[in-house]
Amino acid sequence: MIRARLTLTLLLGYAQSARAEDPAVVLQSVLDDLSSLWVPLNQDPTASYDSRRAWTVNLVNQRFDFPHMSRSSLGSRWNRLSDQEREAYRALFRPALIENVIDWLDAYVDQNFEIKSVRPSGRNTEIITRFTQVNGITVTVTWVTRETSGIFLFRDVRVAGLSLIADFRGKYRQLIEREGFERFLEILAEDTAELRAQQS
Repeated sequence: MIRARLTLTLLLGYAQSARAEDPAVVLQSVLDDLSSLWVPLNQDPTASYDSRRAWTVNLVNQRFDFPHMSRSSLGSRWNRLSDQEREAYRALFRPALIENVIDWLDAYVDQNFEIKSVRPSGRNTEIITRFTQVNGITVTVTWVTRETSGIFLFRDVRVAGLSLIADFRGKYRQLIEREGFERFLEILAEDTAELRAQQS
């Protein structure tokens, strides 16, 4: 199980701090809070899905670079959207992102982890972590962050080299090319609702 060392106060407190953060400490605090908050909710049969979702909504709102992720998930298509289309997409992408994060946490939250290294990558900072499954198999997870006004925000997560944002972009591009943008929005809403129903 993920080791707990810091508290949710760090996560929220850093978000309000004007000085530059240590991205590894930020990630450590998030993962530690998974142990102290998410895991008990996930293992308690009486705990509601809404409790887990509320924690995830807070994480996404506080620590994910949503403007960047929403743009990048559509790639060059974003530049061809009207303001109204962008607003409609953002309204649907946020819940889609939240439900996918919940799905990902369900898969990895009970595993041991260690932060292996922190390295610059252009304007970003990448935090390399290793998750160890109960059968001993390890998975490398890279957290891509960027500092904005002294705050490090997550811009992407790569699991075994596979990018969350690139996965969104590839699926969405195919849907838009095949179905058109308006129908794509309907499918996105339907898929998000289905994923939420499976997890609740």
